[in-house]
Amino acid sequence: MPEPTSLPDRAQALVEMLGLLPDDYARLTHIVDRARQAPPLPAALRRDEFKIEGCISDLWLVPEFDGTRFTFQADASAATPKGVALLLCDVYSGGTPTEILALGDDFVTEAGLQHLLTSNRSNGLSHLRRKILDYARAAPGGQDGAGA
Repeated sequence: MPEPTSLPDRAQALVEMLGLLPDDYARLTHIVDRARQAPPLPAALRRDEFKIEGCISDLWLVPEFDGTRFTFQADASAATPKGVALLLCDVYSGGTPTEILALGDDFVTEAGLQHLLTSNRSNGLSHLRRKILDYARAAPGGQDGAGA
C-alpha cells in the first residue's frame, strides 16, 4: 500500500493506525516505542528557540522550510511527549503552510491522543500544535507571510 501523501491522508492514516490497536495501553506503548526508536536531535538543535513552552518535560520542535514545504523534527526529555510530537511531525512534514493551516485538529481528537495523555501532557500537545501553526502562519504562503 502506498504511503499517504497529503496531510489529510496522513492524518487519517494516523487515526486508522491507532484505531487498529486494541486499547489505550497498546496505543500508549506504540507512542513510547516510536519515541525510543527515533534518533535524538543533534545537540546543536536543542536550542531555546525550538523549545516548546508549556510542556512539563523539555520538548523541541525544529522546523525546516524549503520555500514551499515544511519538514519537522522533534525530541523530548520524556518518551511520551517525544512519541506524540513525532506522530505530529509525521503528519505535518511535507505540508505547505496553506495545507498545515487548513488541516484542523479533528484528527488529534479522532486519534484519541488527548485521551491518552494526562492533562499536563495534553496541554503540551496543544502548545506543540499551536507552534506548528505559528510556523505555517509566518512562512511565505501562510496567513501572516502571504506577501513575504
